[in-house]
Amino acid sequence: MAGTSEKSYWEQDGMYLTQTAYGTVTLGDVVELGTTESTVVTGTSLSTQAIGVAIAGYRASRTSTDNVVASGGYVTVATRGVVNLTAYGTVTRGQLVFAGGASLVISGTTVADTTKVLGIALTTAASAATVKVKLMRG
Repeated sequence: MAGTSEKSYWEQDGMYLTQTAYGTVTLGDVVELGTTESTVVTGTSLSTQAIGVAIAGYRASRTSTDNVVASGGYVTVATRGVVNLTAYGTVTRGQLVFAGGASLVISGTTVADTTKVLGIALTTAASAATVKVKLMRG
């Protein structure tokens, strides 16, 4: 038949992606692509493969301090929207931010490689304080 296809061209809107944790992933961490398809790992500093922030996932226990998804568990990753992360060094509102490793972000004053941009700071924060970031990866 003309105009039909067995292949689906639309899978997800991309704002939230469900991936498999390759190693433990802490909710709130910046995550990057894992070594195998459909996996993510905790992000590394200035990664070009950071895709977003881990916001939900299966945890074996539901205590107030348990926010770790075990290796092999499903994790939901936000690739767009606004998230709260921890500043590594001072981050100023309006600056581009980059993965600083785990849940940390660093400002873009010294990094020119735009493939590493995670988002834009919506607030100003001192080092170790919470900064609102508008994700720009998805």
